[in-house]
Amino acid sequence: MINGIISKRRLTRMVGALALGVAVGNASAAPGTLANAPLDTGITVPPNIMFLLDDSGSMDWDHMPTDRARTLYPNASDEWVYIDPTPSEAEEWRELCSAYNTMAFDPSIDYSPWAGEDDDGNTLSDVSVNDAPFNPYDHNSDTLDLENDACEEGDIEDENSWGCWSSDVGFFYVKWNDANGNGEYDKKECLPPRNNIPTDGHYYPNSVPTGGQGEIVYVKDMTADEKQNYANWFSYYRKKEYVAKRAISELISGSAERMGLLTLHDNGGADTPVKDVDDQTTPVDATAAANKSDLLDNLLGNYSNGGTPLRRRLEDIGEYFEGNYREGGYWGDRWPSPILSQSDGGSCQQNFVIAMTDGYWNSSSPDVGNADGDDDTDYDGASYADTYSNTLADVAMDYYERDLSNLPNLVPTSDADPADHQHMVTFGVSFGVNGTLSANPPNREDAFTWPEPSSDDITTIDDLRHAAWNGRGDYLSAKNPETLITALSDAYQTAVDRSATAAAGAFNGKILEDGSTVFVPVYNTRDWSGDMIAIPIDPEDGSYESSSAWSAANVLDARNLNTSPRNILSYNGSSGVDFAWGNIGSTMKADLRTNPDGSEGSVTSGQKRLAFLRGDRSSEEDNGGSFRDRGSRLGDIIHSAPVYVGDPELSWPDQEPFPTAEGERYSEFQNSTNRDPAVYVGANDGMLHGFDAETGEETMAYVPRALASDSAQQGLHFLTDPDYSHRYYVDQSPVVSDAYVNTGSGDDWRTLLIGSLRGGGRGLFALDVTSPSIDSSDVLWEFSSQNDADLGHTFSEPTVARLNNGEWAVIFGNGYNDSGSGTAQLFILFIEKGIDGDWKNSDYMTIDTGIGSTSDRNGLSTPVVADIDGDSVVDRVYAGDLRGNLWVFDLSDQNDNQWGLAYGSSPLFTAEDPDGNGQPITTQPSLLFNTDVGETADNAPNIIVTFGTGQYLVPGDRNTEQAQSYYGIWDAGTGSLERTDLVEQTFADWAPSDRRVLTRNPVNYSTETDGKKGWYFDLPANGERVVSDTVVRNEIGYFSTLIPNDDPCAGGGESWLMVVDLLNGGRPEEAAIDIDDDDIVDQRDRVTNGDAAYPVSGLKLPKRVSDLGVLGDRLYTFGDDANDDTSYTIPPLDASNTGRVSWQELRR
Repeated sequence: MINGIISKRRLTRMVGALALGVAVGNASAAPGTLANAPLDTGITVPPNIMFLLDDSGSMDWDHMPTDRARTLYPNASDEWVYIDPTPSEAEEWRELCSAYNTMAFDPSIDYSPWAGEDDDGNTLSDVSVNDAPFNPYDHNSDTLDLENDACEEGDIEDENSWGCWSSDVGFFYVKWNDANGNGEYDKKECLPPRNNIPTDGHYYPNSVPTGGQGEIVYVKDMTADEKQNYANWFSYYRKKEYVAKRAISELISGSAERMGLLTLHDNGGADTPVKDVDDQTTPVDATAAANKSDLLDNLLGNYSNGGTPLRRRLEDIGEYFEGNYREGGYWGDRWPSPILSQSDGGSCQQNFVIAMTDGYWNSSSPDVGNADGDDDTDYDGASYADTYSNTLADVAMDYYERDLSNLPNLVPTSDADPADHQHMVTFGVSFGVNGTLSANPPNREDAFTWPEPSSDDITTIDDLRHAAWNGRGDYLSAKNPETLITALSDAYQTAVDRSATAAAGAFNGKILEDGSTVFVPVYNTRDWSGDMIAIPIDPEDGSYESSSAWSAANVLDARNLNTSPRNILSYNGSSGVDFAWGNIGSTMKADLRTNPDGSEGSVTSGQKRLAFLRGDRSSEEDNGGSFRDRGSRLGDIIHSAPVYVGDPELSWPDQEPFPTAEGERYSEFQNSTNRDPAVYVGANDGMLHGFDAETGEETMAYVPRALASDSAQQGLHFLTDPDYSHRYYVDQSPVVSDAYVNTGSGDDWRTLLIGSLRGGGRGLFALDVTSPSIDSSDVLWEFSSQNDADLGHTFSEPTVARLNNGEWAVIFGNGYNDSGSGTAQLFILFIEKGIDGDWKNSDYMTIDTGIGSTSDRNGLSTPVVADIDGDSVVDRVYAGDLRGNLWVFDLSDQNDNQWGLAYGSSPLFTAEDPDGNGQPITTQPSLLFNTDVGETADNAPNIIVTFGTGQYLVPGDRNTEQAQSYYGIWDAGTGSLERTDLVEQTFADWAPSDRRVLTRNPVNYSTETDGKKGWYFDLPANGERVVSDTVVRNEIGYFSTLIPNDDPCAGGGESWLMVVDLLNGGRPEEAAIDIDDDDIVDQRDRVTNGDAAYPVSGLKLPKRVSDLGVLGDRLYTFGDDANDDTSYTIPPLDASNTGRVSWQELRR
């Protein structure tokens, strides 16, 4: 926000925000325990994910040649498909070498157990090298002593140890020797020299060609770790089936989705319907945990035998999702469709199948025809089409394009998956087999020549690729066990990400325009990453360009921190410092040394956490470390509005009490300052960020000391925790203003930034941003609850202003959930007094309303300041509290000892519902002069204060249905006003269901006893409330309401856009918003009742809205959808109207 104040000449409503309140910590009574993430993000619909697992006979094999092996031995047969621990032929020796057989033991791979339990309920874990089971799921499985036993191939195939014997040789593998150094396997490089082959009568050295270059590595000669790794390979990875179990069990174990399993043959009774398996969310759902255990048991108990009827089984899954089973088909009616009911979110639920096969499909054909080539929907034809029928690709297309449910079509869409009806998305994973194609079609629009698939032929793998293309999934090819695990994980993660991204908020509703560019903050709830995007504005018509000029996240992620280290600053308790271990002080060091369990870690661990916060990603889990994986170096930007700092453009006068001497005037400061523009915004990665407005390059960042905590799951250390769940950090909007202050080198005009934390904590900080080249000397001070316990979480957005005592100050409400008295208080910090790092009582002041207690905490929300006498100095401050009190603070005297509540111990007004319950005020009030009456000595200051009521701060607020209202209160010098002093406006019952029309009852403003002191109307819907600020334009107020609900497909609730005449609280006298989409506001923008037509007072919006913004003559609504850029034309600004809003507000 660029700072300004209310004056009689230019009613400047301060940019303020108190939208979704979110914070940390516990407190008694109101408002309660504040949420740690946007209240809507918990309302999501888990996708249905069905694994289609190949359990044909070939999955039992220990044999899968590398591509190089197939090239060198194109005629090799599948005679040796099981390893032979006592090889007697060259092929058997090669099978023990990973360069030839990808299933062989590879010492470079770490082999870990499957996730889950065996059939006797024992957790699967490392096996003993001297007691390694053939099948670790079977607790009665035969076992082998891999150091001292020897077996034939048949014993391995049959998984019996009865034919094995004790041996001095034991088990071994052949280590590949790249003898010629070409990086590729060549003949004889996996064969041992004849003279190294054991001679006990089982190995036949003469059967091996001479010149072998490989090396035999015996288990008995391995280190303890190597023996353990080999034993795990033998028991958990030896077969293709086992590798698939390792991959899928791991995915199931960590999943919070709905999952099921279908195999080609249901061997071992493996098939399992899709059910909720979320045992990750606390409190743990016992039913979901049992479902997960059953699914894992069925997966691990499956065995491999039979052909490959892949087409039929994919069709079976489509029928299952649809709940429409063919006569004589696989299902009968044993499983109902897994798509949830409408009330549980089935309308927007996504459905995925991940099909994995190691061979070519065969068996009977499905009955879907040429689904991808019949051109019966918008989803087939073009690159999807071929001329063949009943292929795997046809099955995938059939269940993608058909509507699988009669529920409303609300499935989220994307470029990759454009269908909004309930449909099946298909992923295909091939394991150790290739088709004739090496790539997908180059685009979706042009026709493509797909090979004709033929049963038991290589072209069936092309058909698997085609199926994934038609089903809008991905095709992934795995060449070895490692890549199979990665491929299945990637397919699963893509499915989860699509569902999570569909639910992720995008615009945070706090856009900023500088005249040629729009800066849009975004966030993603999937990984809590963030971004700020700069979008150019077309100079001809004012429209947005189709592509962004820059992405701050992309620029920061691409930055080489070795050659271009970041400029990150902090505060050590007395002065600004570079954010480096040697500078930050003991409080922040204690935070960064804190381990996830709350214990104290080492200095080294603290230094690594600091490096993580600075952007080092080497310690993230994906890179082999132990810290949380991040989607970007830039964290989520949720409630913070960006502020643009270019050349000074405020309206401070060149007359007293402002500086008037030559060289000290504000106009001279404006004319002499020519600085590179910057954009500042807070993020929940622990930092305020500054970006070059032209390039998106981060110029600085600031880490507030007030964030530090050594408690578990708090503080900066929690950002590195792999089990991180969202918390707020620097979540408030920064405020920027020019002020004439002494920051250490004499009085001068400086540009100051005041940052605060909102839900991130109890603190504020001040930076000197006069120059965009900011260093530690530009950190002025911090103020936190350590200085005053009555400071709560800083939801109140501050204002910088000059006061009648001659001081420049920061003014704000004490916020919510303080740890002090619990009363609502106004804070006034004198800017210069905090620079010495020591906040004494004379350095700031508070004005206590006296309302609230430690057992029932109150809190003051964002204030709005007013200049009554036109000298650009604050005289009056208005703010609401959580009890519904609208307070007026009188700062008009030059002696600050005389400052206090304008009406003694009473508020101007108390908002109460019809039952007499207080209605919380959590937004910033709006002010306008009452032009319906002339100002007199009896009605000063003659200001109408408008505000809505309602709260959306704690999880319980989703379900509250208290009646809320919107008020206009006339401040005419009398306090303690009540609802009976106001005129009520009501909504017409004849209006269409998506429109509202208010009455326009006259308000007889008068200070006489029977005169009216304002107006109000009650919001008509249960639970409807106002939790975002009002946009004031030509004495018309535009604001959105929120109606929360638990419908997962409704984005957390509904919203109305309200349009109100702020002088009387009724409908506008003339149309004030374009509702017929002709981009003109005229007489046609009305609703009719009989022969009469009326301007609208409310529009039902298609989605939940969190905030409004004005760019030019368009009013934008911002919610949770990145693709939602709904806007409405409104009348042009009337500069002569005394109710106008300043340019500062329009640029927010």
